[in-house]
Amino acid sequence: MASLVSLAALAGLAALFVGATGRAPADVIAALFGGADAETALVVREVRLPRAVAAMLVGGALGGAGAVMQVVTRNPLAGPGIMGLNGGAALVVLAIMMVQPHAPLPLLATGSLLGSAAAAGVVMLIARTLRAGLTPLGLTLCGAAVAALFGAVSGAIVIGANMQNDMLYWTVGGLGTLDWSAVGFLALGVVPAAALTMALTPALTLLLLGDEAAIGLGQPIRRIRALGIITVVIGAGLATAVAGPVAFVGLMAPHGARALFGHDQRWTVPAAAVIGASAVQVADIIGRSVVAPSEIPLGVFLGLCGAPLLVWLVSRVDLARLT
Repeated sequence: MASLVSLAALAGLAALFVGATGRAPADVIAALFGGADAETALVVREVRLPRAVAAMLVGGALGGAGAVMQVVTRNPLAGPGIMGLNGGAALVVLAIMMVQPHAPLPLLATGSLLGSAAAAGVVMLIARTLRAGLTPLGLTLCGAAVAALFGAVSGAIVIGANMQNDMLYWTVGGLGTLDWSAVGFLALGVVPAAALTMALTPALTLLLLGDEAAIGLGQPIRRIRALGIITVVIGAGLATAVAGPVAFVGLMAPHGARALFGHDQRWTVPAAAVIGASAVQVADIIGRSVVAPSEIPLGVFLGLCGAPLLVWLVSRVDLARLT
C-alpha cells in the first residue's frame, strides 16, 4: 500500500510541472514555497495545484465507489459508468445548465447526486423485472441500457439547447476549469463518504461469503448494501459534478486492487481509491501534454484507454457465474 501511495504522490507532484505555459522546474518548486514571481505563483498555486488535488479526489472517489459497487452487487463488471450512475448525474447537470447556464456548484452537485441516485434506482427496478431476477449480469445489461439512454437524452439536450461549447465539458469530462472552491466542495462530501466506506469494509468482506453466511455471522445485509450504495452515489455523484462523466476508472481500479490485495475489503477498497487517483492524475497529465497547448479531455482519453481494457476484462470473466 505504501508503494501505491508513493506512486500517487509522485503523480500529483508531476502534475505541477505540466501545463499550457512552460515553467522551469525550479520556478515551480519556488512557487510552492512563495519564492517565485507573481505570475508563476498564480499558475502553480491557483491552477495546477487545485487541478492536481481535484484529480486525486475524483479518481479516489470513483475507484472506491467502484470497489464498493462490485461487492454489493456481486458483479466484477459493475462500476459507476457501466451501471449508469455517471450518465444519470451528467443528464441532470445538463438539464440544470439548460435552465440556468451559470448555476452555482452546490446546485450542480445536488442535481448530480440526485441523478446518480435516480440512475441506480432505475437500474435496480428494471433488473428486478427480468425473468432471471436480480442477477449480476442482469444489473450489468440494464446498467448499460440505462447509460446509453441517458447519454442519448444528454446529447439531445446539448443539440436542442444549442449550447454545445458550454456543455461539452459535461459530456466528456475534464478538470481544466476547477479552482479551490470546487476542490473544497468535493472534499466536503468525499471525505465523510470515504470514512463511512472504511467503516463498512469489514462487513463488505463478509458479504463476499454470500448472504446466508453473512446473516449467520450477524450482518444486517440490507442495511450494509443500502449504506454501500449511498457511499457509491455520493462518490460518483460529486466526482461527476466537478469533473463530468469520467469513464472506466470505477470499473478497472478495483480489479487492480484485488490483484494486489485479494478480497479483504479493508485493503482492497482503499487500494482501489489510490489506484483510481493515480489513474486520473496520469491521464490528466498525458491529456494536457500530448497536444499542448491544447488538451485531450479527460473523459475522452480514459474512454480510449478503458474500452480495450473492458474487452480484455470481459474475456476473463466467467459470465455463466453472473447469471
